[in-house]
Amino acid sequence: MSVNDPNAIDGETLPFWERMRPMLAYPLQSEALLTISVLAGLRLLTGLPAVGWIINVLITVAMLRYAAAVLVASANGETEAPSGYSTQDSVGWVVLRVQILLIGLSILAYFVGLYMGLGIFAFAIPVLMALGTPAALMFAAIDEDTLGAIDPLMWFRTVARIGWAYLGASLLCVVILYSEANAKSLALPFLPGPVALVVHFFISHYATVVTFHLLGYLVFQYRDALGFEVAAKPKALPRALDRDQNVLDESERFAANGDTLAATRVLAEHLAERGGTETMHQRYRKLLILHNDSAGLAKHSREYLNVLIAHERWPQALDFWVDCRSGNPDLWPSDPDQVLELVEKSQELGTPELAMKIASGFSRAFPTHLSVPAVHLCIAKTMVERMDKRAEARKLLEITRSAYPKSKHLPAIDAYLSSL
Repeated sequence: MSVNDPNAIDGETLPFWERMRPMLAYPLQSEALLTISVLAGLRLLTGLPAVGWIINVLITVAMLRYAAAVLVASANGETEAPSGYSTQDSVGWVVLRVQILLIGLSILAYFVGLYMGLGIFAFAIPVLMALGTPAALMFAAIDEDTLGAIDPLMWFRTVARIGWAYLGASLLCVVILYSEANAKSLALPFLPGPVALVVHFFISHYATVVTFHLLGYLVFQYRDALGFEVAAKPKALPRALDRDQNVLDESERFAANGDTLAATRVLAEHLAERGGTETMHQRYRKLLILHNDSAGLAKHSREYLNVLIAHERWPQALDFWVDCRSGNPDLWPSDPDQVLELVEKSQELGTPELAMKIASGFSRAFPTHLSVPAVHLCIAKTMVERMDKRAEARKLLEITRSAYPKSKHLPAIDAYLSSL
């Protein structure tokens, strides 16, 4: 394996078997989770005629390239998932070729063994090749050398230098594969076709990232025995610390150890007691989404909207609320009067198209609210001035006149109808 300038590492390195919890939670870090989720979603394109199989291969290569980046980062002692692709474009193809060659050579060796009359012992060579697979993947990701990765002498040297821990890591890889298959068998039968496809590959990608992180950490743990030198980290440029950085760091430590519930609780308590910066609010929302806490997410959406309005940060408030309602159309502010405020501000700031998204369904949710006619008038103006839907606008205002005959906004509605 290639070596780099060493980086000073203080303290004793924990063995991988004492890091099982953060290791299994590694793909839940935002960068890794985003990557495996997006690539799983893109698998829906593999159903396209003629080009579907090409897309599938390209997505597989992209996934293996990211997995290789995970392995290299882990081998260098990094506990945070890499952001994007930090490896060469070709490394995904190298890892894919190595996997295909190992499978092909194992099958060939088995049939050659049968031909030579070895009987049940024909399994011996494929088993040995399976044992060498972790070493091959480590070599392929770090050195990006296809032929070097399938060299049996390199496998045996790696096993000899690491010892029994290598066998333990190999067994753990098998356990991960079994867990992957078991998770699929439990979840997929109850899901509709497209969802099942995405979940199938999400589970596969999750298991792949865990496996490559394990192998990378194995290299880091036995770097001295393997002659692998940890790459020196470039000195980070100083950055302005967030006002709540200590709380964010505490939450991140819990998340890095796989305890995302504790990470969420730390932020929730701080926000409830003292409020927080925009970074903290966004981090908290990501954790709520991770836990599928729709009630908590809705509660935070209303509370944060109140904060933005109180500080008159109207552009942010408009974008934030539209984004919230895109995921939950039944979500409304804690004070329904804020709907009219948001609609009027969207027109004042030159983004009346947002009014349609903010007010959609308002009269159904609050049919007796006094601001419904004013909201409908704003929507009608948007329909006419931005969408050229004069007939639809007229119909909306006429229905509003009939439904709210005593509204104080009726003169304004009549005046606008006359202009139409």
